[in-house]
Amino acid sequence: MNVIKADEILTARTIEAVSRLSSVTQEADKVLAHVPVAYPSGALACIELQRHAEHCWVSDMGRGLVEAEFMNADSYFPSIARILAKDNGVDYDGHAIFAMKVPLAHLEAAIATVANTSSQAAAEAVRRSIESKASDTHAEVFERIVKVFGAHKVARKAEVSGRHSSWEAHNVVSLPSRRLAIFEHITAHPHSISSKFLMFSDIRRAEQGHSLNAVINSISSLNDRGQIISDVANVVEIGETDDAFRELARVA
Repeated sequence: MNVIKADEILTARTIEAVSRLSSVTQEADKVLAHVPVAYPSGALACIELQRHAEHCWVSDMGRGLVEAEFMNADSYFPSIARILAKDNGVDYDGHAIFAMKVPLAHLEAAIATVANTSSQAAAEAVRRSIESKASDTHAEVFERIVKVFGAHKVARKAEVSGRHSSWEAHNVVSLPSRRLAIFEHITAHPHSISSKFLMFSDIRRAEQGHSLNAVINSISSLNDRGQIISDVANVVEIGETDDAFRELARVA
């Protein structure tokens, strides 16, 4: 029976890669564990450990909160962190997410739990902040579209069928041709771009001739990756002229 062994070069390279994903450093009376758990910004978690007799204190040093502050989502972080910490069996004191009196034999679980709880709390805070801001801007876009087409032609929300699924579209104009003109608000955030890209792509594949439009505050805020939305929809600034919006609705 032939035994196929893994490529020795690949094995060695994998060991190197994994060793670089995590590291341990010592500072005064504490140890810092750098672990491959990412925050919304892309930064990796760093967990503080301090030993007291046979137990350890394991903390995110408040980095989850700092991440939320960096993304202007710190007002959402405390309540989210408190709930997640309780669900995950750790604690939150208004600044740091931590585990107390961790036995030395259970350090792996404590490090993973604190790091993941911190990352999840930051990500959820950012998501809620984005949704709140998007809700405000949706209202602004709705008023803009109503001004152009008239309230009797515009629905704040409508279910629109794509090729594979149905989607809740916003700011939907009913045109005389029975087609629809959809004006979805987007931001430059990757989550906004990806979610609208999926929706527009599916609706476009249904070949109903609807006018698909992404409304943004400033087109210049889109980076190269964000420009992908222009492959499936028109991109228009909210401050464009009324005639520009009408032209987009006329042209499928």
